[in-house]
Amino acid sequence: MTFPRRPTKAVMLKQCYVLFVLLCVSCSTLAFGSTTTVIDYASTGASPISCDGFRDGVAIGGFEHKSVIGGVSTQGGVLHMEYATPGSYDYGVALGIKYPFKKNHRYTVKINAKDSKAFAANIDVHVRSGPGTPPSSYPTCGKATGVRSYWQSGENFEVSDLLWHAPGDYQDITLLSSVLIPDYFDSWGLVIIVRGEGSDWSFYDGAVSIRSVTIIEH
Repeated sequence: MTFPRRPTKAVMLKQCYVLFVLLCVSCSTLAFGSTTTVIDYASTGASPISCDGFRDGVAIGGFEHKSVIGGVSTQGGVLHMEYATPGSYDYGVALGIKYPFKKNHRYTVKINAKDSKAFAANIDVHVRSGPGTPPSSYPTCGKATGVRSYWQSGENFEVSDLLWHAPGDYQDITLLSSVLIPDYFDSWGLVIIVRGEGSDWSFYDGAVSIRSVTIIEH
C-alpha cells in the first residue's frame, strides 16, 4: 500500500505564502475598492421632461434633479442645458443633483457630453450643502444671466478647475478627480453649471447635451 508523501517544509511554507498573498489581495480589494453610480438619461427618451418638471424637482435614476438657475429639460434621452456667448460668460443654466456624498471619502465625477458648438461653453461643478434658491428675477425656463457670479458665493465646497469644455462629439469629461469630502462639510449634492465662454465670438445660442453622469466613490 502506497501512502502519499507529506509535503516538505519548504513546500508548506510556499503554500502558506501563496495563501497569504491571496488574502492580502482580497483585503486590498475590499479596502480600496470603489463604488460607481451611473445616472443614464436614455431612460427619459420616451417621456421627455420639460423645464417645469425640473423646476419642481424630478427623480432620474433614483436621484432628485432640480433646475436652480434657468431651465433644464431632456430631449432625445439627454439633458439639454442652454447657454449663450454674447461676449459674457454669465449666460447659462445650473442643475442640482441630490447625491449622498460621504464625509472623509474621495469622489470622482464624470459626464458624457457634447456641445452644439465645440468648446463654446464652460462647464463647472460644485459640491454644495444645499441647492440654493436663486433670486426671483431668474427665468425658470431657458438660459439666465449672472450664473457664474451667483454660484461662486456661499455653500460651496469644491469647484472644478472651471473652463472645462465639451467637444462636438460625445466624450467623457472628468469634472472632479478624487476629491476628498472633509469631515466638517454636510453635503446636499452636485450643481453642474453650463455657461457661455465669454470670448470674442459673436452672439451664439448653444446647448450642452449630457447623456450620463458618473460618480465614483473611492
